[in-house]
Amino acid sequence: MKYLTASALALSMLSFNTSAELLVGGNLFTSFSGEAEAELDSLDEEITEDIDVSGLSVFIGHKTERNNRFLLSLESTTVDFDESNETEDLTGLNFDWQFVYTDQKIKPYWAIGFGLYKVDEAIVLTGTDKEGDSLSGFSFQMGAGAKVEVTPEFELDISIKRQAIAWEEVDVEVGVFSETISTVYVHNSINVGAAFMF
Repeated sequence: MKYLTASALALSMLSFNTSAELLVGGNLFTSFSGEAEAELDSLDEEITEDIDVSGLSVFIGHKTERNNRFLLSLESTTVDFDESNETEDLTGLNFDWQFVYTDQKIKPYWAIGFGLYKVDEAIVLTGTDKEGDSLSGFSFQMGAGAKVEVTPEFELDISIKRQAIAWEEVDVEVGVFSETISTVYVHNSINVGAAFMF
């Protein structure tokens, strides 16, 4: 429900600038480094594991008169844990601002944004009384890249992004012990995408 409310709010914001061009497109991404960190409060201990992240997103947005972009995207992500050989599937809703420079065929830009994420059957809960439960998280991302204008209505995009997802803190029981777990995923990825303008 909160994803629908956030989507409706963001879509209403897309229409505030009548001179904006509508954008529709998608991105594919894969990480070149990543780490998951779980902090156990009672033991004052941190557990880390390398992760590989990949996925795709589809977006809608607008291009302003200054050539900047506001994007609302739905994302499907797979996280592979290197040591445990486990896999998680995440779904996310992202809000991103891209600040684009020049009107040339190749346009550099930098971006910043945040998102809402959900993971079903979170691996960090395995072996606890909440095994099989889902977790919600909040992300912050930033990146830089370049847009390549193929035609005035179609462009390609390549970028590097760094994203951190902080998952909700959860109280669990493992046997007779109680524990509070805080989890964060951080990864750096290469992104390739395309957008159509109307």
